[in-house]
Amino acid sequence: MKNKNLVKEISPNYLVRQKLPPMLLIHGTADGNSPYPAAEKFKSEADKFGNSVTLYSLDGAGHFIWFDPKYAGQVSKARENFLRELGF
Repeated sequence: MKNKNLVKEISPNYLVRQKLPPMLLIHGTADGNSPYPAAEKFKSEADKFGNSVTLYSLDGAGHFIWFDPKYAGQVSKARENFLRELGF
């Protein structure tokens, strides 16, 4: 983007603060739209603030994991387990 300030306004990596709700990040390691290291950075920064962030990595998966039958089951199971751990 030409306007780097806009990127900072909308990028999760610049919005980390204390007392965020528990989060599940499901991210493909081959994501070409949002590179995997960005998810790792978000988790690392969130951890520094004491937030609860679970990073569930899908080896070789791209960006649209919920449309990919190869990964849909894993995504669903990870989401179910996360919600169950939260008491839902």
